[in-house]
Amino acid sequence: MRFFAGPSSPNTSTPSRLLRDASLVVAAALTVLLLNLGAPPLFDDDEPRNAGCSLAMLDRGDWVVPTFHGELRVHKPPLVNWVQMAGLSLAGRNEVGARIGSVFLTVASCLMTWRIGCLLFSPAVGLTTGLAMAGCIWTAIGGRAATPDAPLVFATTCTLWLLAGGLDAAGQLRLSLGRAALVGASAGVAMLAKGPVGLVVPAGAAGLFCLWQSRDLAPGSLTAWVANATVAVRQLRPLLVTATAAVTALPWYIWVGLRTDWEWPRRFFLEHNLDRFTAPLEGHSGSIAYYPLVLVIGLFPWSIASLIAVGHTVGRFWSEQDRSQLAARRLLAAWVVAWVGFFTIAGTKLPGYVWPAYPALAVLVAAFWQAWSQAPSRADRWMPIAWCSLVLSGVAFACVGPLATSRGLPTSFASAGGWFLAAGVVAAVGGVAGWLLQNDGVPGHRRLIPTMLAAVGVGTTALLAAAAAEAFAPLGPRAIVAEIPLGAEVGVNSWGSPSGVFYATARHGADRVVRLEEPEDILSHLEAKPEAFLLVDPRFADRVLAQLPRSHRVLGTTASMPGGKQLMLIGPHHDARQTIDRLSSRTHAAPAHPL
Repeated sequence: MRFFAGPSSPNTSTPSRLLRDASLVVAAALTVLLLNLGAPPLFDDDEPRNAGCSLAMLDRGDWVVPTFHGELRVHKPPLVNWVQMAGLSLAGRNEVGARIGSVFLTVASCLMTWRIGCLLFSPAVGLTTGLAMAGCIWTAIGGRAATPDAPLVFATTCTLWLLAGGLDAAGQLRLSLGRAALVGASAGVAMLAKGPVGLVVPAGAAGLFCLWQSRDLAPGSLTAWVANATVAVRQLRPLLVTATAAVTALPWYIWVGLRTDWEWPRRFFLEHNLDRFTAPLEGHSGSIAYYPLVLVIGLFPWSIASLIAVGHTVGRFWSEQDRSQLAARRLLAAWVVAWVGFFTIAGTKLPGYVWPAYPALAVLVAAFWQAWSQAPSRADRWMPIAWCSLVLSGVAFACVGPLATSRGLPTSFASAGGWFLAAGVVAAVGGVAGWLLQNDGVPGHRRLIPTMLAAVGVGTTALLAAAAAEAFAPLGPRAIVAEIPLGAEVGVNSWGSPSGVFYATARHGADRVVRLEEPEDILSHLEAKPEAFLLVDPRFADRVLAQLPRSHRVLGTTASMPGGKQLMLIGPHHDARQTIDRLSSRTHAAPAHPL
């Protein structure tokens, strides 16, 4: 721990230290993100829809128009598909291929977060920042998922890094022509990841910072405040930033509009931007406390002293004498407020929406832990609550995880409980170690607490990710689809099983996967294709099972993930018994239905 804590001077920056710190951040991020990456099947509904869309685009050689199971997919712009197309080409048509792009983009985001901490504070804060970003719960969730979140966070973190580099010693944010063009380009990439929020929210954060800083120059004068803020905004070169963002993103938006008779832009902006902002869609709503709770959970274990860290940060706004340090904290706070505030106002709420705020939060949290670890403070009397919360979290992981997996999983997968137990032990030991390091009379031990938290964060998060991956491994239609003979035609109902569409397409090819949405279509297809297989949801049971042709029967069932929607595999009768035996041994499927 003393070795990793660094040299005696936390502000010393040398090429060897930069290389060492970067290597530690990369190693921590890869440990969290790669462990059991391919174990769980794709999670319905987003992961298989994104990956299935990427697979369809890859097979067609089309980098412009996103489609899923023969329909136009208007949910997200294509950056996630471009990233996944590269991953599927390099790592295979499987879970790793769909997710590996998110992993590498998240590692890059962790590295940029490290550099932001170094730029705004010190190398010691930067290292803690990078490890906090790499070793928190939400990085393990979002960074391993085949969704647009990782590409968006990569692009927005790049924007924040460029803005942080534009702060001068006086605390003013000035962008050179080159830096402004790069800010616009990164915002344009963010627009290709998730739409207008990639430009609107970072612009709001920069504007909020300019207003905040300009207030100091004109206390009590609204006119002077507005004039100073206007000058500050002009120093950001907003026209150049906007033009560069447009040059980066608009060509694709125009191209896909021309290719789809403008259906894609119209539906994307109206249904998946305006409608999601103005009303909660698909049941994703929440109160004003939704995102604060999400951030406390997502930043675990670095959030165990959240109230103390918030109090420390707010206090520094009033007491900080160094103008550059004050400006740095304000920029980070403005970034967090912009992302959290925007999506708090929005009607639809999901935990991943505020992941772009995590880099700024990681820097602020790291700055708190580094400052607190240097000397005793008034916060010391409250810190035992933080250590107790870490111990209790560890006990919960060690007890609840194994209990849940032992009851909900077959014996062959119950080893997931061991991962939960190990994660709980690491967290609990970390809580005890933190209390001992804080109260030990030996000089210098307190300075090791950020390093200890980094080790606990990476260890606990990696073990929890591995546990969850193994716990979910037996679910979903992956095993059932693997039992279908190669070359067979597969009819899939996409409403019930987006993951079924992906696995059938990945294994058999798009030309062997047929879209069947209505019971009449299913029955007609089976009558015409006696050797065909079907993967459908049981909402069709009453209308389909009683009318199945004599050549077919239900070969097995499984559950989608998450949610547990039951899925049925229907296939030719002549080899049903052998198929049932294989499915029962691999997926513990329900017995076949005799007809």
